[in-house]
Amino acid sequence: MKCLSPFEIEQYILSTPTSQPLEKVDHIAACVHCNLIYHALLEEQEEWSQALFEEKLPDSFTAQVMASIEFVELEKVTVPDRKRKNPKILKSLRIAMGAALLLVVLSAVILYSVPTLAETLRSLFEKIMWTLAFYVHKNLG
Repeated sequence: MKCLSPFEIEQYILSTPTSQPLEKVDHIAACVHCNLIYHALLEEQEEWSQALFEEKLPDSFTAQVMASIEFVELEKVTVPDRKRKNPKILKSLRIAMGAALLLVVLSAVILYSVPTLAETLRSLFEKIMWTLAFYVHKNLG
């Protein structure tokens, strides 16, 4: 078998061992050149793994961070003044809105409960609709 490239050996290291053909496994074990590359890449993977996934920070880490921020000036935070609305005004506004809503509801009930007034309004809208239809038909038709 032909020697494997470093890329192929790295792919071999990163993949699952059961998915590799036995030819590659045997070749890497028997070939001195591929075996050296394999062990060098394996060491590199271990070094990266230890460097990237180190579980404990060094003891000097906190001291370094504190020393680097020691001379940083903090900005003053200004809290904006919140103007609270007067509760009496809010209460009177709620009462006024409730009264207006009640007036609208009562007006609608009275309007439709009196049959003559309702018929007058319906006939008025009916005349407007007939006039509008006639106008549209005359000008567009």
